[in-house]
Amino acid sequence: MIHPTKMNHIEELMDKVIIQMNDYTETDIYPILTKILGYEISYYHGNIDHNKLLTDFDELISETYNYASSTTQGYQFYKLTEKGKEAKKVGGHFSYLKKIEEKAISDKERQMLNDEKLKYDVKNAKRIFKTYWWTFGISILGFLLALGKIICDILKAK
Repeated sequence: MIHPTKMNHIEELMDKVIIQMNDYTETDIYPILTKILGYEISYYHGNIDHNKLLTDFDELISETYNYASSTTQGYQFYKLTEKGKEAKKVGGHFSYLKKIEEKAISDKERQMLNDEKLKYDVKNAKRIFKTYWWTFGISILGFLLALGKIICDILKAK
């Protein structure tokens, strides 16, 4: 389990790395991390901090968010998953999280509107059901009166 304050640092790092990864081939992340951090990264270097960083990075990118999977030992080569490709497309990890949040909000608003529409549809259906036979009866009565008037006019004309 990654400590929350370290997780934020690693999330920022992951955000920058995802944007620079290849979409369809495995990517060597060591040069990317070296460029971002400003010092050489190597799992086999023997530096405990580097190993912990790479282990935490792997846990976050592979297990927690499932953006990429490690294709080798030593956490050097990663291949983006579909979720990772989507995160890269929208601008990185934080943009992806923002997009998901906005989608959830719009889905919630859409659901609220659908619920309200359904409520009015039910009220309208009840009103139509209550008034249907009255309007049907009045239309039949009007038809019979018009038919009677036509018959009376025909009989008077003879």
